Amino acid sequence: MMLIIDRGGYPYAYNKIHRSSLLKLLKQLIETKAGGTIFSVSFIKKNGEFRNMRCRLGVKKGLTGKGLNWEPIDKGYMTVYDIEKKGYRMVNLDTIQSLQIKGEKLVA
Repeated sequence: MMLIIDRGGYPYAYNKIHRSSLLKLLKQLIETKAGGTIFSVSFIKKNGEFRNMRCRLGVKKGLTGKGLNWEPIDKGYMTVYDIEKKGYRMVNLDTIQSLQIKGEKLVA
C-alpha cells in the first residue's frame, strides 16, 4: 500500500493493482450490472476508429461448444454479442470510453 497526498494536501491510501486484476474487476462490474440485458459500449478499435456498439453478454446462439483456445480476459478483451451485426465481437477493455447499462452511464 502507498500513501499519496492529494491536491488538497490530504493523505489517502492507494493500493496498487495489477492490470489483469483491474481488467477482471471491470469485466465483473459489466457482468454484474448488465447481466443478460442489452448495454452500450463505446471504445477505440484496434485500427484507431471509434466504435459505439449495442451488445449483450451470455448469448449462446451459434456456439459449437469448442470455445476459444485462449482466455480473452488474460489479453484484456471481453467477448460480447453485437445486437446490430448479429455476431460475436471482442471489446478491448483498455480502450473503453463509456458504458451505458440500464440507463446508467459510466465514463472512463
